[in-house]
Amino acid sequence: MTPAVEKHLSGATAYATDLLGDLVAIATINPPGENYPALCDRLRQEFGNWGIAHRELRVPKAAVARFDPALADYPRPMVLANWAVDAGLPTVHFNAHYDVVRVGDGWKGDPFALRVEKGRLFGRGTSDMKAAIVALFVAVRALREAGVEPACNVEFSFTPDEETGGDLGPGWLCRSGKIRPDLVIVGEGACKGNVCVAHRGVLWLEVDVHGKAAHAADPFGGANSFEALSPIIDALSTHREQLGKRQSRFLSDKGKPMTPTLMMGGRFNGPTAGNVNTIPDFARFTIDRRVLPDEKLDIAERRLREAIERGAKRAGKVKVTSQTLLRVEPAWTSSRCPELKEFARCFRSAKRRDPNCVITGGFLDMRWFRNTLGVPTIGYGVDGKGGHAANESVRLSDLLATAKVYAEVMLQYGYPA
Repeated sequence: MTPAVEKHLSGATAYATDLLGDLVAIATINPPGENYPALCDRLRQEFGNWGIAHRELRVPKAAVARFDPALADYPRPMVLANWAVDAGLPTVHFNAHYDVVRVGDGWKGDPFALRVEKGRLFGRGTSDMKAAIVALFVAVRALREAGVEPACNVEFSFTPDEETGGDLGPGWLCRSGKIRPDLVIVGEGACKGNVCVAHRGVLWLEVDVHGKAAHAADPFGGANSFEALSPIIDALSTHREQLGKRQSRFLSDKGKPMTPTLMMGGRFNGPTAGNVNTIPDFARFTIDRRVLPDEKLDIAERRLREAIERGAKRAGKVKVTSQTLLRVEPAWTSSRCPELKEFARCFRSAKRRDPNCVITGGFLDMRWFRNTLGVPTIGYGVDGKGGHAANESVRLSDLLATAKVYAEVMLQYGYPA
């Protein structure tokens, strides 16, 4: 890295703070998807400030309505930018989502007014993940101010809807055919300064137990849906114990192999008009099953349903049905692929150490680029605290350190070592 670029990176404190304050102030709450156009306008303005070619893309309203009619009047824009250098050079694509979750209780101040305290920047969306957007602009600013061109073609996409699955954000972008990079870096800050090379998939199932109502004084003509839950839960618990014996070849950020998990009852419902003296005729509960990259999603779902069926057979005269609410394929990028090795070289140049490659327990937008486009994809972003919770924050020093890695990738990726 040239001294001039280093100087502009280290001198970006005021710029980074002001820009993050602007982005936090635009409350892009999802669901339903509020203030998306205003946020994209601000991002396009910033690309214009630094002379980077950019455009806004919008998911067609009809496609939004097909996905969820309740969202039809909430536009789904995204910003796509391109710092083109030479068609013969590789293209590195940086992605970040700009939507944030709702605000709960416990905030010390206005969640949408950036608060600076002892080197930390507090506000909804700082950690998850508007600080990563700012880190990218800090890197772009440093190169522009230093008058330095990237060593590769650099693309940027700032997309919506990660918090609700990403189908109308990076999913739509990857299916559109508008990008074809060589490496994607998703600026997700969920890996505590590590490099995320894999994430688990997920299965969400909803299980319905249909019984038959009867009076408690004469219960024998009924079928108790509540009591029928016991053998079903027992069968699922046995399945969970078996899953716990498996270990991924990928390590978590704690340095331990990750295992599949199964959680029941995130949502639970009984009869809509239940009475103390009425045999319950209906029960519903959900299952969250996290799937390792080492597993096959289809097989995981089949075995999960088989466990439900085993319990249902022991449940008596009730009828048990299930439906899939969400299926997310796991994603992973091999540490042996040349693109990741090249990123690791840039990382070492910036951080003076090898990257620690880990699997994250959640699922990220990286799956769209890895699984839909087939492009090597990693996650690396600003470390933060309190994502989805009160007093969400990042350290300014971490934001600038992440910007340095991004800048080094722009300066060195694909350049002969």
